Amino acid sequence: MLSTSETFRTSAGDEVILLPPSLIRPHERHDEALALALAAKIAREAIWTSPLVVEAQDFVLLDGHHRLRAARLLDLASVPVVVIAYDDPRITLVPWRVKESWSRDAVIEHARAGRLLPPKTTRHVLDPEIGETAIPLWPLRQRAEACLAR
Repeated sequence: MLSTSETFRTSAGDEVILLPPSLIRPHERHDEALALALAAKIAREAIWTSPLVVEAQDFVLLDGHHRLRAARLLDLASVPVVVIAYDDPRITLVPWRVKESWSRDAVIEHARAGRLLPPKTTRHVLDPEIGETAIPLWPLRQRAEACLAR
């Protein structure tokens, strides 16, 4: 069972939990230059403002591939995450490229198999949006074991 010692919420009211980055399964690759720039910005500001969006069953990353890489570059023990069921009606899956089409099953399969798609292949639009956070980096640097209930 997952838990945190502190409850966080987005500006839109969604619950944010802290998860170790190792539990999150990306389905796309990232652009390393963008991830490095983002890591530098997060480190400079010492605050996390946009939680990752992860589907509830397999912890597949739906939004935030560059943020996940930035967290790993910063060696964070946990990242802020909004967990959402993939069949939630707020989620719409659209391709970034006009002539492509992707299904939710394909996204899950790529993540499970570790066959990462190119960066910016899929886009998960949430309506309404989940909003932002203002989480200082210090709780994210705490040991990952603190994020998991025994």
